[in-house]
Amino acid sequence: MRVMARLFEIEEDITRQTTQKQVRKLVEELLPEHESWVLSEALIELGATVCRPKAPLCERCPLVSQCQSALNGRETEIPVKAKKVQYEVLFRDVAVILFQDELLLKCGDQGKVMAGLYEFPYFPSEKGGLSQEEILNKIRVELAIDATFEKLLPEVKHSFTRYRVTLYPKLFIAHSPKKISGHSWHSLASRETLAFSSGHKRIIHSL
Repeated sequence: MRVMARLFEIEEDITRQTTQKQVRKLVEELLPEHESWVLSEALIELGATVCRPKAPLCERCPLVSQCQSALNGRETEIPVKAKKVQYEVLFRDVAVILFQDELLLKCGDQGKVMAGLYEFPYFPSEKGGLSQEEILNKIRVELAIDATFEKLLPEVKHSFTRYRVTLYPKLFIAHSPKKISGHSWHSLASRETLAFSSGHKRIIHSL
């Protein structure tokens, strides 16, 4: 793949299937019908010993006069490989807090990833989630709300930017609709008009 990409100065991402298919087609056109394996092995050997990944030895290459990348001084730029995104795995316990027909929500701050999108209050946790008692305690301490656990909701997996997130939503019934900084109460009916982040939208549907 590397030898052919440099030889024909292929600028497309070499990790993509469409590019690899293009390269295979070029190889098939070059291979002779008789003992095609000889040329195939030669190209592999050339890639291993001369057309190396980071420091190609172009001065030793028998194809240098035909190599488009070498002729254009791009032998170290080709092949093009997309950088693999390193994803961070997160686990969050989501507190779906209901008072009569109103839900407690928080809208993402401007300039942040979820800007303008609504989400339920959530707490960082670990794989498997926190217990009902632990979440109730966080609701009391961090949100100053007295609530009662109602039921578990289906687990949700979603992704955004460089994160892979697992949400563990639980439904709680609040004893009173206290005003909480950074949060607001919204009627159940308004869920059809509010913009939710993808993961929390799925929680709404399960609710």
